[in-house]
Amino acid sequence: EMLSRIEIVKGGGSALYGGNAVAGVINVQTKEPMENSSTFQIHQEFQEGEPLTNAGFRTGFVTDDGDTKAFLFANYKNRRPVDINQDGFSEIGEMQGTNFGVNFFNYFSDIDGKMKLSFYRITENRRGGNKFDLPPHEADIAEAADTKLNGISGEWNHYLSNRFYYNAGFSYVDAKRDTYYGAGQDLNAYGASENPVLFLNSQLNYQAGQHLISGGIQYKEERIKDKALGYGRVIDDSYGETGLFLQDDVTFSDWVSLLAGLRLSKHSLISDPIFNPRLSLLFNLSDDISWRTTFSTGFRAPQVFDEDLHITQVGGEGLIIENAPDLEEESSYSLSTGLDFGRQLGQNNIQMSLEGFYTLLTDTFILTQKEFDPRENALVFERINGSNSKVYGVSAEIGYQFGAFLNVMAGGTWQ
Repeated sequence: EMLSRIEIVKGGGSALYGGNAVAGVINVQTKEPMENSSTFQIHQEFQEGEPLTNAGFRTGFVTDDGDTKAFLFANYKNRRPVDINQDGFSEIGEMQGTNFGVNFFNYFSDIDGKMKLSFYRITENRRGGNKFDLPPHEADIAEAADTKLNGISGEWNHYLSNRFYYNAGFSYVDAKRDTYYGAGQDLNAYGASENPVLFLNSQLNYQAGQHLISGGIQYKEERIKDKALGYGRVIDDSYGETGLFLQDDVTFSDWVSLLAGLRLSKHSLISDPIFNPRLSLLFNLSDDISWRTTFSTGFRAPQVFDEDLHITQVGGEGLIIENAPDLEEESSYSLSTGLDFGRQLGQNNIQMSLEGFYTLLTDTFILTQKEFDPRENALVFERINGSNSKVYGVSAEIGYQFGAFLNVMAGGTWQ
């Protein structure tokens, strides 16, 4: 209900993206209302006779002068558990979720500035296993997570002149989750997690002839508290990362442009600063064909990841992932190149793309089972640094739009 579009950028590409943009970037664009309107929709489906209900509402408000806008959205989803092979245990878990939020926009036309404020709340309860009418610890096996997430963000964009503008923003998300991962009616398999995240961003932009020069600073702070006492796991970690970036987007001519940037990152878990150069070269070979080549570097810090906060049940035992004490950052070097073709055919439009990609990972994160661990009810895997890894392949896509009423797309990737 809140999304305008989702942009996918393969590879790190720009220095504006975080240092951990290893495989690419997913940019989620939220809606800005253009008129006063309201929409309600409901979607109902069934799988193996079990229902999935999804209902949503959104409304937009715009003042007569267009300077003030508000967008309100809400969504509700309910899915019953699905037991496909009729063994008494779910293959697709139970889920109930609600989310709502509001985006507020205001244009200050006298100073050429724009402000955006957003608030949202998401709640979701998932559970798999059996005996869903009983508490999790009375089931034979259950994996359950009850998540509550509150977020607030703000953004300011200001044009000081035709050549010089800046933007600044912040976002804060507070996530809490109550969990149960257990088998054999284990009363001690309950757990809880907290994960507040703060992000600050500021950026200056200057248009100097054919050059658009951008520079700025970003800061991210995160804390992870997690308790799963039944498995002897307690996590209480805090991370901070500061990033400085400088980038030049230069257009040499109508047929060639270059995006070059450098990012300097300092992570609290890594002793030395990390430099990440990024480069993207675009050739417009004709009105219909373009060729883009991108090189980027990135890293992943030796911190706790989302998958570490789950405990999967394997044969009645919990599977736990922990970081080795001497774990070092994982580094990436990515290169991609590809052709894009697009042509208007009357009222129709055809688009095709062909791309090759190659990524080298050094000090790759791998998992190995700890042979000696005092926890009897858990399989403990340790994340360590392995040797280098390579990910490479080709990807192709084709799409054809029949006027304004039908768009057909297909694609494939070999890697």
